[in-house]
Amino acid sequence: MQLFIIYGLIFKLLRLIVIRYFSDVDYVLQLNVIDIYLVYFQEDVLTARTFTNFKMRISAEDVKKLEERVRAHPDNLDYLDWAAFAFYSNGLFAKAIAGYKRLIASRTDNPSYHYYLANSLYRNGDINSAKREWNTVIKIDKRGQFTKRSKRKLHQLENPEN
Repeated sequence: MQLFIIYGLIFKLLRLIVIRYFSDVDYVLQLNVIDIYLVYFQEDVLTARTFTNFKMRISAEDVKKLEERVRAHPDNLDYLDWAAFAFYSNGLFAKAIAGYKRLIASRTDNPSYHYYLANSLYRNGDINSAKREWNTVIKIDKRGQFTKRSKRKLHQLENPEN
């Protein structure tokens, strides 16, 4: 029990340090922090993803490094999820689409993947495919947050004047 409490405190401390000192710095440094986190705490990338700031723009060099990391861990879907969301958040929709399609091939019932794939497709100009993906979200998520968002997106497309 004490180990669990200590682990929780270390986790919170590391998160505070990263948010305070690394949220506005070089994207590659954030990747390195995540790598360290994964090695020492053996957590998945989805947890580590909460440490990063995806609103910052990443350079072409950073994109290459991120793609290298994804290639280095081809079976780690959590890492691919993290990368696809980073691409999406930085407007790299073709890369996000490729990532989310790979994720969906392995985890077909994940509404998040379908939702962000739909958004990426929409922003990439493929409206019909985006609509199909938002409808898929509604089928698999029923009443979840991604269904609400998908319904709102579809409603906006059907009623552009509202």
